[in-house]
Amino acid sequence: MASSKRAAEEFVRRWAGKGNEEQDKHLYWIGLFQDVLGLTDALDRLKFEQPVHTKASEHQGFIDVLIPTASAIVEQKGIGHDLSKAEVRQGRPVTPAQQALAYTEGLPLSQKPRYVIASNFAEMWVYDTERDPLCKGEPLVITLADLPKNLPAIQFLAGKGQAPETIQRAVSVEAGRIMGRIHEAVAKSFESAGFDRNDETTHHAISAFCCRVMFLMFCEDEAGLIPQNAFRNYVQHFPADYLRNALRDLFEWLESALH
Repeated sequence: MASSKRAAEEFVRRWAGKGNEEQDKHLYWIGLFQDVLGLTDALDRLKFEQPVHTKASEHQGFIDVLIPTASAIVEQKGIGHDLSKAEVRQGRPVTPAQQALAYTEGLPLSQKPRYVIASNFAEMWVYDTERDPLCKGEPLVITLADLPKNLPAIQFLAGKGQAPETIQRAVSVEAGRIMGRIHEAVAKSFESAGFDRNDETTHHAISAFCCRVMFLMFCEDEAGLIPQNAFRNYVQHFPADYLRNALRDLFEWLESALH
């Protein structure tokens, strides 16, 4: 069974504002793998409370979640925990990600995970040790609320797909390509109406239009400031020969609403 946006939305509703570090991590990760990723063998993939010794302590520690099939290790914290905050563990201050990284020292070389994940149920911070061996850089942050929109970014947990940061770069590149196509289409429409696209006033008008469209797309898809597909449905509602007027009316309404 493949992952689905609907299953992800249900997962978000189930876990919004919840998450006890000890009591809920099993249900959370099993649910993420079974319901969201659609994996029927979640119990075989997820290894909870794996014992491990590290160089920093003579005492045995326990890995919250080890995912060998995804080459990933998870340090699970409770809801509301600051994942950037360093706390003393085994005699030294470490962030949750660095705590997980320390556990990897006690694993055989063939079992050392590539991905280090710090989670507090509301957020998942993903570090790729291929590019950040000490987990001190900027992680890929996947919030629970945005999970339905970020399903491609977590496919690495299923042991397939590209690295998370590669997905993130690909999304940014694709967004740039989309805006480039929109800009070119608008410029051509201006030219067909007799305007010189290289004229400063025309160039400013085209850029302003593209910025407004990009803002509405962001509000719809990323920020959640307007209902899902609201802008898309508005555009599709009008025939092509009336779309210019429809967009002008929309922009004028938005400007008046903001003042």
